[in-house]
Amino acid sequence: MRVVAKALRAEGVTYWFDAEELTAGDLVVEELERGLASCDSAALFVAGSGLGPWEVLEYYVLLSDAVEQRKRIIPIILPGAPAKPALPKFTQVFRRVDMRAGVTREKIQEIVAGIREGRLPDRLPDRLPVEPEGLRSGSGHGDDVEAARRVFLSLDELRGDPEIDSEIRRAIDALRGISGMVGALRQYKTLHDSLHDLQFQSLDFLLREARSAETSAVRWSDVEASEGHVFDRLTWLQEFSTNEQLSDTEQEWINELGLIHCDLRSACEDRSLDALARTARELKRYLATRMPMVNHELVKIAHDVELAAILAALDRVVMSMQARNLTETQLDRVRSGVESIRRLDERVKRGISDHDRWQVVDQKARLIADTLDERIDADYLARRWPELEGRIEQATAGAPDPYTERVRHTAVRMRDALSNQESSASAGSVAVSLDQAQIGQRYRECVHAVGQQFLRVDKRLHKLFDELTDVGGPLRTLLDNLDDRSAE
Repeated sequence: MRVVAKALRAEGVTYWFDAEELTAGDLVVEELERGLASCDSAALFVAGSGLGPWEVLEYYVLLSDAVEQRKRIIPIILPGAPAKPALPKFTQVFRRVDMRAGVTREKIQEIVAGIREGRLPDRLPDRLPVEPEGLRSGSGHGDDVEAARRVFLSLDELRGDPEIDSEIRRAIDALRGISGMVGALRQYKTLHDSLHDLQFQSLDFLLREARSAETSAVRWSDVEASEGHVFDRLTWLQEFSTNEQLSDTEQEWINELGLIHCDLRSACEDRSLDALARTARELKRYLATRMPMVNHELVKIAHDVELAAILAALDRVVMSMQARNLTETQLDRVRSGVESIRRLDERVKRGISDHDRWQVVDQKARLIADTLDERIDADYLARRWPELEGRIEQATAGAPDPYTERVRHTAVRMRDALSNQESSASAGSVAVSLDQAQIGQRYRECVHAVGQQFLRVDKRLHKLFDELTDVGGPLRTLLDNLDDRSAE
């Protein structure tokens, strides 16, 4: 729970956590009542042991508040919880956040999105939202990956037939081209995940501690733990770069991270707040420049992964197999695998298209947000909004899932706020000030919703990258065996 609390604080969420709020001698029940009463939302954490006696009482209070005051309950399944956690029945009406696979940035963002939604609507929904097909577990894509892997395993087994071996060798250029791209994709995906882990596990906390008013307020033991995490990531990246023979450019990136780690260690040893703030800014700058570059390379490589060439080659192999004395089982394994690769190709193309479209929307939304001072310039927003709204309409067209509906909803609220500001401009400075504050809030909601949607689309694309790299393993084995046989 402390890890989740730390991550929520880094996202700017204000919360009441008994472990942090209660001190020796406090009247526990009174403080718990005050804490529960002060919140619009509540996180219900469930671990391996389920809910204890006190947690059950707190849950009953929260359930009553959810009905009477529309407070939001967010069930959170922690790592270590069983496959079927012992959740009270009524929690099934609330969308849960499952962290059994680990506390990740995506899961924290799900919690933050729920908190920022505020209290429940006056009328509760008739049914819970359903996740889009591309994000839903058990959608059958794992079977596709396994079938695609079996294609290359089967071809490797059938190379004893001279005709089939000859046809496979005619396709070797296409096979090698795809294998090389998938290998590069795997390298950049590994770099991306490592940098993403650094940002989530270390940077946000270090930046917050660096804003402390004085050195004595810094939690140096936690800062040292973050320094240890940076060191672990750095060591792993150095080993990875040695094993994978990365380019000089990527080696320079890793060496630069090593210098930042040295500065962070010095700041910890010297207990220097100024050095900590300087190093945190350096790490922020490093990740802000390196992560987009790595992500750009990832998407660029994915654009170049033309599975059509390998599909055409595999179709020719299947035709030659049909003329041989093979069992129907052998033929079906290859045919079904080829169709799985074809479906994977379609999903990759669709995923890249969605990613590119939402990335433009996210970049434009953040660009406008970055140019605003703390004081909202409603006139500036009114001039820039129509273009962004048009991009949002294009990105959400034909996508009726609850996440794009959320983006549409916030865009409509933003448009209404701008319209209200125009109609009340003559009502006096107080009215205009109130309208501008509302416009700022509505725009932040829209930027957040767009960012959440882009995060989901990006996550979906990275899952496709994982599927491609999974298929690449047996392909690499097939090529190595072909090379070995040629050497003989």
